[in-house]
Amino acid sequence: MRRLSAPATFGVQRVTWDFRYAPPVVQAAPQLPPGMEGLDLAALGGGFGGQGPQGELAMPGKYSVTMAKRVGGVITPLPGSQTFNVVAEGAEKMTPQDRNILAEFQRKVIKLQRAVTGALDAANTAKTRIGLMKRAALEAPGSNQTLLNEVNALDDKVDEVLQALRGGRELSDIPPPSINQRVNAIVQRIRLSALRPTQSQHEQYGIAAEEFKATLAKLKTITEVDLAKLDKTLETVGAPWTAGRVPVWQDK
Repeated sequence: MRRLSAPATFGVQRVTWDFRYAPPVVQAAPQLPPGMEGLDLAALGGGFGGQGPQGELAMPGKYSVTMAKRVGGVITPLPGSQTFNVVAEGAEKMTPQDRNILAEFQRKVIKLQRAVTGALDAANTAKTRIGLMKRAALEAPGSNQTLLNEVNALDDKVDEVLQALRGGRELSDIPPPSINQRVNAIVQRIRLSALRPTQSQHEQYGIAAEEFKATLAKLKTITEVDLAKLDKTLETVGAPWTAGRVPVWQDK
């Protein structure tokens, strides 16, 4: 669930787990000040000074830690492991059945949260790409209105996905919670819970999961089919190059 790196220097080194999963997004390494180029950012929890993206907090349960060495890019596991428990205050008063039900529900919610976080990032990336495609379509040679209409239609599809995932374009005074809002609300209530999940939490999970299933299918079509098709069209009409598109070239 998480890989931490310790400083590769002489002596006894210590690295601390912050009880979080791996960050949902991998960002480009920042420009470090002179003299700090060799600093291991992973040991800081992501980003210079630990200010990078953070993963969600781990749920209570039994965990184990192992060690490995990395030499020349080759990772070799070291023998031995150590188990430990992450507990929430009051959990010892729960029955074994209730603990199992809570643990299973927590695992389901965390898996959904990870998928929703990834989908949000993919949708935002698609939105950025389409913005660049729109600029390329405007500068494409010849009549480009049909091409612009195609780009705008795809932009509307991405907006629909983003609206479902995170909200933002409210069409009523009291809009329903977005998928991300529903999932995060459940996570906040059950992460340190010492009670079995409520019926309301199960219902909220069911609503979020069902909405996400349909939204994820739309997102996959956009990223795997529609964007590729639009890239091909832009290349065919000779529009300016945009990031992510492999140009076509022949020596003629």
